[in-house]
Amino acid sequence: MNFKTEITEGVIWKQLLKFTLPILISNLLQQLYSTVDSVIVGNFIGDEALAAVGSVGSLVNMIVGLFIGISAGASVVIAQYYGAQDVDNVQNSVHSAIAFSLIGGVVMSVVGIIVSPALLRMMNTPENVIGMAITYLQIYFTGMIPALIYNVGAGILRATGDSRRPLYYLMISCVLNILLDLLFVAVFKWGVAGAAVVTTIVQTVSAVLVMLNLCSTHDIYRIIPRKIKFHAQMMKRIILIGLPTGFQSVVISISNVIIQSRINYFGDTAMAAMTSRGKLDGFIYVIMAAVGLAMTTFVGQNYGAKRYDRIKQSVKISMLMTSGITILLSGLLLIFGRQSFYLFTKSEAVIEYGIIMMYIIVPPYWIFTAVEILSGAIRGMGNSIIPMTISIIGLCVFRIIWVAVDMLFWNNLIIVCLCYPVSWIITAAAFMLYYRKIIKRLEQT
Repeated sequence: MNFKTEITEGVIWKQLLKFTLPILISNLLQQLYSTVDSVIVGNFIGDEALAAVGSVGSLVNMIVGLFIGISAGASVVIAQYYGAQDVDNVQNSVHSAIAFSLIGGVVMSVVGIIVSPALLRMMNTPENVIGMAITYLQIYFTGMIPALIYNVGAGILRATGDSRRPLYYLMISCVLNILLDLLFVAVFKWGVAGAAVVTTIVQTVSAVLVMLNLCSTHDIYRIIPRKIKFHAQMMKRIILIGLPTGFQSVVISISNVIIQSRINYFGDTAMAAMTSRGKLDGFIYVIMAAVGLAMTTFVGQNYGAKRYDRIKQSVKISMLMTSGITILLSGLLLIFGRQSFYLFTKSEAVIEYGIIMMYIIVPPYWIFTAVEILSGAIRGMGNSIIPMTISIIGLCVFRIIWVAVDMLFWNNLIIVCLCYPVSWIITAAAFMLYYRKIIKRLEQT
């Protein structure tokens, strides 16, 4: 049987677009139903509830990031073995990845539920918000097993070149999320607890759908339940690639928690504005994230197949396309920013804060394109240590220093927000320099 996929053959821009587009739509749908959560919460409960839901995002990413990073390592390993047509190792890697998702989900649920209250207090969460934030977060963490199963399962499908089925499952989840949000929050009046319960239900549905597909497929990545276990050598390789990615995610999330803590210092109005702004420009970010995720698989399979020429061309094409789209969307968001904020709140104070944040963060957003695409490509080649190091220094250490200096000298919300674009410039420059070094080495082989 020939296991070679279109990713290692054909016209690069066409295959890249064909593979990336479903991932992009999937990410947009995820952002959409996250935004719908905030719209419904903000309109049916109020600005304090909106602040509560928004304030937990960086905390969730911090706790979940390590496990999601390791699952990303599994995707890299599976993509390389799939590109090299190595049947046995594809089987061992997918079953190890699913075993990890089960154990990791249990650990995340227990840890998240226990530490949430203490961490929210450490973040200076205002008293009028913290009760709702704790409720939302603890319910959210009860759904970590299905959340991780879905992420790992979708990663397996994408690693083998199938980015369409995860999209179909997210379409179902998105519609279900909107309907249940309206039912639990607007009709049943369950408040932020209702929004969290809906998230858990939707994650469970997504996990069931992806596992049904993985268990019924006739391809070499089929999951056989009785074979789900850790394979020592495979887990070692997955962890070697995934752990730095996960650690990178955790450390960057810590920096975002620190920044969120500084935003919290300015009160629930600033918190609600930050939440609304994040949901809006999040639609731009998911485009970059989708291409970065696609690059990990695209580069991984071509690296496994030793098609180094396709790696260089795919990165170049991705950078040009994504930068252009990001600049266009950023411009539209700046033009219609004020109208967009009315989706979340009618408070003029929240909107004014949000507009200020948007004009600082959105215009240079396109620079972050290089960070997502190049880090994804480098990880696809099996190197996750350098992306981790660059990202931690540029997106974490620098930001922490920046916020500390602001506390000492300015104590100004605008200065806090400026840490985002400045850190993107530094990190993107470092990734460009290292990527050029890798390409020169590949050209000599």
